[in-house]
Amino acid sequence: MCTLPKGHHEETLCKDSRTRNISQIGAGSLLSRQVASFATRARINLKPMSFQPQPGATTYAPLPQLHSSFKVQDPKDFNERVKNSKVPVIVDFFATWCNPCRTLGPRLESVIAEKNGKILLAKVDIDENTDIALDYDVGSVPALIAIKDGKIQERLVGLQDTDKLRKFVDKVVASAATGTSK
Repeated sequence: MCTLPKGHHEETLCKDSRTRNISQIGAGSLLSRQVASFATRARINLKPMSFQPQPGATTYAPLPQLHSSFKVQDPKDFNERVKNSKVPVIVDFFATWCNPCRTLGPRLESVIAEKNGKILLAKVDIDENTDIALDYDVGSVPALIAIKDGKIQERLVGLQDTDKLRKFVDKVVASAATGTSK
């Protein structure tokens, strides 16, 4: 079983102790010969690759990673990152034991990522932050609440398909751009 150290995000990659790198496998081992044989048949180069720009080519610095979603740690964190946000925030109230929540999460994250920072996603685990869920009258999960300038703009409850999520997010972004609220 693989566990993450405290403070690491779920995007962090971890390796099982049984996982081995090809370079860690002995050169004469059966597995090593099988990998080399497959690579030859599939015309795969197993040598490490490195990127060398062409002479005279323009190179660009990598784009900064936009963190469009975050997990709320406590009510103080919620106030700072959601209520005081300059951009609209969709709050995803979820529970780890909720299967529809597990399905909705990746769909919502992909739709939010398409907006390139025009909207943020805050994830609130209702078991860890019961007070926040009660403050926003969350009676069932998954529940999505759009908040702009500390005020509720829209609400959506239950598992939704990607198209409906995209319409919901587009509506929130558009109302924030025009300055209208519910």
